[in-house]
Order: sequence, then C-alpha cells, then structure tokens
Amino acid sequence: MIGNNVLAHVDDTRDFIDGFRQLVADDGLVIIEVPYLLDLIDRLEYDTIYHEHLCYFSVNALLHLCDEAGLSIFEIEKLPVHGGSLRMYAGNPQKFGDHSPQVRSWAELERSNGFTNFSRYQRFANQVYKIARTS
Repeated sequence: MIGNNVLAHVDDTRDFIDGFRQLVADDGLVIIEVPYLLDLIDRLEYDTIYHEHLCYFSVNALLHLCDEAGLSIFEIEKLPVHGGSLRMYAGNPQKFGDHSPQVRSWAELERSNGFTNFSRYQRFANQVYKIARTS
C-alpha cells in the first residue's frame, strides 16, 4: 500500500496508519512519503507550510505512529521532493522484525539535535519572525 504526500493532509494520522495496518497483507509493505519536518526547520522553509498540511513529520513521529498501529519501520529514504521528504517502508513486525537500527539511529540523531524539545521550535518561530520583520 502506498500513500505518497497524503498523511500530512489527514486529521487523524493514528487512525490512518492503523487503517493501513488493517488492510495490508501480513507480508505486505506500507510505503508512505511525507515532508520532512527537520528540513523545514533547519532550512527555514516556512514557505512550504500550507493550510492543507495538518502535520509535518520527523522520524520520531513516524516511529510513534507505527508503534501505535503495530507496524515496524525497516527503512527510511530521504528525498529532495518538497524541500525535503521522507519515504518510509514499514510492515508487520512478525515478517520484518523490529524497527531497523538505521531508523532508530536516525531518531536518536533527531533527539540529540533538539527536535523533540519545544525550544527548538520556538527558535524556528523567532527566526521566521525576524525574517518577516526585515522584509
């Protein structure tokens, strides 16, 4: 099952991912592509924030959603689409095992760079405000 650039438009992401888990075969794949929150923040890409995008995603957020739905992420690719996107490959943990070490390492890197702390997002807001005031 494939959901490219759809998840950001969904108001109940947990239910959406759970629906994928219920519909995909036990040996099937769930492939989802989302804009990457960290690229948006690091590059000050506030012009990619749209009213129809209800969420932006980090690897940590995707891990949490998949844990809730009973999926394991075995690969994530970074893509240049939309200023930076992630393509997640997930499936049944009985077939694919636990989240891959690559995915866990990526999530840890996000945490160590402050992307699970409110202060990092406040700094982004302050940077955007400063740009707006000087334009």
